[in-house]
Amino acid sequence: MLGVAAVPAPASAITATELQAQIDALLAQIAQLQSQLTTVEGGTSTGAITGIPSGFTFSSNLTVGSTGNDVKYLQLLLNSDSATKLANSGAGSPGSETTYFGPITKSSVIKFQDKYASDILTPVGLTSGTGYFGPSTRSKANSILGTAVVTPPATTPPAEETGGAVETPTSGAPIVSLSGNALDARVASDTPAGVTIPDNASANFTKFILTTGDQAVTVSKVFVTRKGLTSNSDMENVKILDANGVNLGSVASFNVNNKATVTFTPNLSLSAKSSSTFFIRAGVVDTTAANKTVLLGVEANSDITSSASTVTGAPVYGNTFTTVTLAIGTATVDQASAVSDSQPDVGDADVVVNDFKIEAGSGEAITVHQITVLEAGTASLSDTSNIELWSVTENKSYGTVANWTAGGKASWSNLNIKVAKGVSHRFQIRLDIVGGAEGSLTINADVMDGSDILVDVTGDTYGFYITPTDGDSWSNSNDGRGSSDQTIQGGSLTVAKSSSTPATGNIAPAADQVLAVFDFIALGEEMQVSALTLDFDFSGMVYTEVTSVRIYDANGNIVAGPMDTAAAGTVAFTDTFIVPIGTTKYTVKTNIATSTSGTDTVDVGISTPNAMTVKGMSSNNTITPTPTTEVEGNTLTVTAADLDATTLTTPVARSISKGSQDYIWATFSLSATDSGENINVTALVIEDTLGDAADEADMIDNAEIWADLTSASSSRGDAYETKVSQTKQFADSAATDETLSFTLTQTVVVPKGKTVGLAFVADLAAGATTGDIHTISLDTDSGDVTATGASTGTSVTVTPTGAGQAMTVTGAGTLTITNDASQPSAKLMIANGTTEQTLGIFRFAANNVENIELDDVLFEVTNGGRVLSYKFYVGSTLVAEAGSGTGPKAVFADGAVIAKANSNVKLTVKGVLASITQTSDQDTSITVNLDNIADVNATGLASGSGATISGTASANTHIAFESYPQFSVNASTPKGDLTTLSSAALVAIFDVTAVGGEDITFTTLKDSLTMNVSQQITDSNTTANTWTLKDVAGNTLDSNATVAENTNSPTVDWDFSTATFTVAAGQTASLYVYANTLEFEDDGDSLQVWLDDGLAAGKLKWSIDGDGGAYEHPDIIFRGDIFAGSLVNPS
Repeated sequence: MLGVAAVPAPASAITATELQAQIDALLAQIAQLQSQLTTVEGGTSTGAITGIPSGFTFSSNLTVGSTGNDVKYLQLLLNSDSATKLANSGAGSPGSETTYFGPITKSSVIKFQDKYASDILTPVGLTSGTGYFGPSTRSKANSILGTAVVTPPATTPPAEETGGAVETPTSGAPIVSLSGNALDARVASDTPAGVTIPDNASANFTKFILTTGDQAVTVSKVFVTRKGLTSNSDMENVKILDANGVNLGSVASFNVNNKATVTFTPNLSLSAKSSSTFFIRAGVVDTTAANKTVLLGVEANSDITSSASTVTGAPVYGNTFTTVTLAIGTATVDQASAVSDSQPDVGDADVVVNDFKIEAGSGEAITVHQITVLEAGTASLSDTSNIELWSVTENKSYGTVANWTAGGKASWSNLNIKVAKGVSHRFQIRLDIVGGAEGSLTINADVMDGSDILVDVTGDTYGFYITPTDGDSWSNSNDGRGSSDQTIQGGSLTVAKSSSTPATGNIAPAADQVLAVFDFIALGEEMQVSALTLDFDFSGMVYTEVTSVRIYDANGNIVAGPMDTAAAGTVAFTDTFIVPIGTTKYTVKTNIATSTSGTDTVDVGISTPNAMTVKGMSSNNTITPTPTTEVEGNTLTVTAADLDATTLTTPVARSISKGSQDYIWATFSLSATDSGENINVTALVIEDTLGDAADEADMIDNAEIWADLTSASSSRGDAYETKVSQTKQFADSAATDETLSFTLTQTVVVPKGKTVGLAFVADLAAGATTGDIHTISLDTDSGDVTATGASTGTSVTVTPTGAGQAMTVTGAGTLTITNDASQPSAKLMIANGTTEQTLGIFRFAANNVENIELDDVLFEVTNGGRVLSYKFYVGSTLVAEAGSGTGPKAVFADGAVIAKANSNVKLTVKGVLASITQTSDQDTSITVNLDNIADVNATGLASGSGATISGTASANTHIAFESYPQFSVNASTPKGDLTTLSSAALVAIFDVTAVGGEDITFTTLKDSLTMNVSQQITDSNTTANTWTLKDVAGNTLDSNATVAENTNSPTVDWDFSTATFTVAAGQTASLYVYANTLEFEDDGDSLQVWLDDGLAAGKLKWSIDGDGGAYEHPDIIFRGDIFAGSLVNPS
């Protein structure tokens, strides 16, 4: 049985306190009744989560940016489970829940969804949480609260759960059925919940839907009505936004009738049979008192001014909001940097029109969600495009809007730009200029609409929309705009001599001669040219010899002419042509009469470009081109066709092996440097000058002419990539020279002023006679090169010059073996079974006959059994491998190792030394030898025959150890002035490193170390001084009392008689040398200790792990001598 609440009777003159007490009592009774109802229906009381009202259910979808008590209750629910708790401290933590749905809340929602995945995610086909609090998540949350109404799961995930569109369509199928020219307005089911709103904040108060019937509808005005306990002056910046948050109309304020008129310019267009979503947004004025209520909406159907015949659905109101006094954050929009007028031209891109910043106050960090700018200036909306929001702070773009809207707006949504407290974020608005060449039109971008700042910002702590404030730094009289309008420049035309114009040089007495190329540079708009005059300067020729003057555009179309030159040396064109925006090349061509002589010259220019008749195609304005002085081409000399043919001195004289193929025997140059026109070469004659009449020209086979016509290379690797002849054979008539005529299969065009190279390529027969000599050249008889002028067709008489180089027939090439200069010196090597080490580098040099390919090489290796494996390299390329042994053989794949003619190839031999397991394997010498020419096989690539092998080589001998000592001078060794004299002065410090995997020992009375001393003592005597050797801890290793003062180069022999010196594997230990320096008191007395690589046998002995091996090798260990610091008594 349910209890019935007793409502207290009203009392007269009741006080506010008494009224509040009655309200509290009623609320308690209602909660008790709801609990009883839940029990009767078999549910569970929801009072278990403190702070969530009994009987509460989640009925709205929530996402990042949502605000209100629903968000707070969601945070309370999440915080009730340690697995989904928002935070341990701070905003959102237990006891500090907020009404703002931010990133922390989203993260916890994801945890909640993942925990109850089988109930929330699986039914809608998801595998991981999204952070969107949609229907299936709400259902689970409500079931936990004990009041859920469970609905069957959808077979496909709804858009809300996957983070897609909002529940109410932004523009799509109608949600109600209308016919005719009708319009319906109704509140959206997910209109924002009524929550508290601070002063100086903004909010979306109402979400509503407009639905059309069979016809499209335009809306010109909407009157927004205010209800509640607020006054009109408490509200500001009333707007209507689309579903993306973009303001669509004017910014309004409430009049005395509690209405705010929002006007749409242009009209708001709604397509037929569609539903579109909108928001009513407004701000609460700063300092508005708390506990005032407000709700906004459309009171009457007549408050929507539209083209519809009927409007239904009003009144349309959202939920009631209550004001609260709260010091929320602030956002200030201000000029960041002055923007000067760059006077852009049409075609300019990324023109900066506004440079502003958004600064967060000290109250809370902020998030910038959306920025909108208005087009400002006198230019039309179509004169600019590609409006870009550029973050100067982040040096990146936040998107480009292709064109302004019909209302002159560009917006960027979903920015989510975080700005920390007290920090500013700087932006630029950039755009492209695509029109406006009519002259003096301006463009700017305004981030304010009147006093309304077109920036959507929320505070990160409380989550409310913040009403941005206007900064004080704007230098434009209209706050919100760039400091200067950008003035689009009117059209202009500049004429200049093009870089493509012919250089000072020659032209031919022929038709179609290019005299000059001019650049026409049009800015702002296309230009119509209807008159221009060319001016000719002649020397030695007359105007009648220049006829059919024409101007061509960049596509080869005639735009003016042809016309003959007038007696005044001018050509006045009245043809009309259009110059596109940008730089366009125009070429002047003419016919030059054959009556001109070889010294005649001509140049042409555009006489005073400012006198041309030009108008802008867009503006229709008359344009005065620049400059005001004549723009001239270069002076050209009328010259007959000419060609010089020369046999070059490359390739140099050399021997060539029998059987060589595709060999370049000679090269030639065809030069039209002094020609007035291009030269066409169609035939030539090649001569082979033999050593004597017995030499056989017919041993040269498959002769061809190749030309260097492109930047490509031939398959041979040379520059002559184009074959221009058939393949021919020499015949031998027993003469001392033989000729071979070629008619070219491709005309070789030699551009005037240029040179083209040719090559004679042929084989040498395998049966050629050793010693025969062949010298190939262009035959030097007049006419043996057939050439004509490309423009005039005039035959050019060519007498070739130059002689080829003697090529002597020989057999196979010779390959010589030597040690390479990069051969490693003798060294101590670590034998550890893993490290690959260089044993030797050998040089194989081919003589200047042919390329030689190395086939295989058999090496001899002293103690090669201690080498586990061998690898052979050319550079860093592995070319062969061999197993352990004293005779490793390297067998090379075809093409792997080739010594080019007159060059060499280096072969590096590396090996892995076997690990040492017994003392007898220490101190093993390894030497790689190549001392038998029979062990090398190589083939000449031209002759195909075995190459002759010469020379021998042996690598340096290397010594294998498990470890060895490496000596160096310690950085702290004494040096410089010898000012402190002592009977035991520190005079040197040497570092000893144990290289390898074992300790190095200098064992007492078994091992030894001799140090050399260079000294100069002014008043020395025969007294022997005592020297002492210590370790880093100061322990004495040895003392020596035999170093005489009267000897300039004494030695100090240490046998470690006092203590053994041990260096741990891979570590470094130091030897400290002390000496009596009392007698070094005179100016100039000096002392230096050093280690000599020329020590006699027995003067350096060391051991590995105390094995008593008495190993030596001072020549390697002390290579180059190792000097400690020099000590000198200063004068």
